[in-house]
Amino acid sequence: MFNINQLKAPLSHLNWSWKCIVIGTVSLPLFPNLGALSFVVALINIFSKEYKNLARHPLTWSWGIFSIWLIISSCFAYKPGEAFLGLANFLPFIALFIAFRWVIREVQQLFLLAWLLIFSSIPIVILGLSQLYLGWYSPDFLPPLIGWTLRINGVPEGRMSSVFIYANLLAIYLLITLILSLGLWINCYQNRPKIGKKNLIYS
Repeated sequence: MFNINQLKAPLSHLNWSWKCIVIGTVSLPLFPNLGALSFVVALINIFSKEYKNLARHPLTWSWGIFSIWLIISSCFAYKPGEAFLGLANFLPFIALFIAFRWVIREVQQLFLLAWLLIFSSIPIVILGLSQLYLGWYSPDFLPPLIGWTLRINGVPEGRMSSVFIYANLLAIYLLITLILSLGLWINCYQNRPKIGKKNLIYS
């Protein structure tokens, strides 16, 4: 699986940013406010310490030009207000990609993030099954605190949506975790301890 050493970033001065990325990854599905805050803290820390290197990198310039093009095209959109709201689906993730690639430099870090995504999907599935078969729902005071609403029988009714606003979003999330699970299972199978034929004969 993974070990505690993977909680350390390859660049020691960005170790705090890496820990924030780990916290954000594991908490984002169930506690989106905490997850988003962790990512923002990591983003600010990376840009404050590596802004010179980031500014000189060609990939940063490429994504920066693309972001400017998105902003300009939104100004001339049919409904500029809605277009600028749609930029929230792109610009923050572009910034995260530019910054996080400076911290995530080893394959072991990707393995750790994949395991965390899989582990965090377990309570989401439990909540989804409970909303369908046990009638679970979130009290009125809870959604503002945790950032999601659990509705009886799901949204739309009869389909499991769990902490997401619609069943299709849950399906996309579970598809991602399923692919990660299969990939990690294949990796564990390929790296399983080899048992010699002689040991099999005399065991």
